[in-house]
Amino acid sequence: MFYSLKFYLKEKLKKFETNPNFFNFQVKKFLSKILDPKIIQGIKNVRYTPQNLTLFLKVSNPIFAQEIKLQEEKIRKKINQSLGREVIKKIIIKLD
Repeated sequence: MFYSLKFYLKEKLKKFETNPNFFNFQVKKFLSKILDPKIIQGIKNVRYTPQNLTLFLKVSNPIFAQEIKLQEEKIRKKINQSLGREVIKKIIIKLD
């Protein structure tokens, strides 16, 4: 049986609320559909804090950080839209 990405992510939302590591993995997979594969390889760590709805991305290269920063709003909107509610208010990008 085939499910849309939106349906799949909504079903998995329950798991992410109790396990942020699960959400971190899902975000990295989702980012791979938005960003260039080289930039994805440059993301060294993904961490989510549900308390303040913040996504932290640690990257290895300032160029990757800038590219992600330019697409920050698009990334945030697409993830929130796919999950059907606001789960990310802010994305913080740090250099490793």
